[in-house]
Amino acid sequence: MLSSHIYSSILPLPQGYCVDMLIPVSLISSRMIETRKCIIIYEYTYFLDGDEVSRKTFELIFENNRYIEGQSLSYRLYSKRSIKENQCGYIELDVKSKDGSRVFKAMSPFPQYEIFSNIGKKSFFSSFTNKTSDPQIIGQIELFKRFVITYPAINIDLKKDFSTAFLFINPYEKPIIIVLKTQDLKTIDRKKILPREAVYFPLSCLLSKGENSWKGQIHMTANNRIVAVVLNHKKDDMDSISNMEHLDPFRSDSTHQRFSQKIRSALRNIFSKK
Repeated sequence: MLSSHIYSSILPLPQGYCVDMLIPVSLISSRMIETRKCIIIYEYTYFLDGDEVSRKTFELIFENNRYIEGQSLSYRLYSKRSIKENQCGYIELDVKSKDGSRVFKAMSPFPQYEIFSNIGKKSFFSSFTNKTSDPQIIGQIELFKRFVITYPAINIDLKKDFSTAFLFINPYEKPIIIVLKTQDLKTIDRKKILPREAVYFPLSCLLSKGENSWKGQIHMTANNRIVAVVLNHKKDDMDSISNMEHLDPFRSDSTHQRFSQKIRSALRNIFSKK
């Protein structure tokens, strides 16, 4: 189905970092139908503490699926300091045709990583994640009636100056309530994420008195889809990050095949080659 809009997507911007983004014109053109000439809007909006802080809009001209003219294809954005405890900002990306014409033949995110860096800090990569229209998430909520996500490799070791935190982003207009559980049934209080906010959730709260380390899995449910990433950082410095990764959603579709289905698939492959 043709569309005037590719997708909306979200990228965290932790405090103390800048992010370098490159506009992938080849990936944009690969999703376009042939058209004489059109203008594509590629727009970054930076949110902090629930408010829009800045907006950068690029107008890119394409003709017959080829990029022919536009502004600089790179953009560097510096984070700003949140006035609220344990919060940071995030970026929302929109890609659409300027006049609303249906020029895109595919609505899917670009397989592209952005670079986070700053003086005196370790650089790392991360990618945008869908804000809406993710078929896997839609199917999951339809089946479970809840948003369900997990991360299987939580590792905290204070003696090695290593800790972990979640970063939750609510890019929607209503609050989201999240519930966290560990595989060893450690208690974590429910948390409300307000609209348009990005909130750190330090996992050092999993340590009991006298403990210096914890390893395990964390399972999260919510009343709506929420963008979630995991941060590995120095134990006393949330602004000193070594890695940032997306969490993994539970699949609603079957992950195995019945024996009869395997036979039908094998026969179909045999006869399709003849």
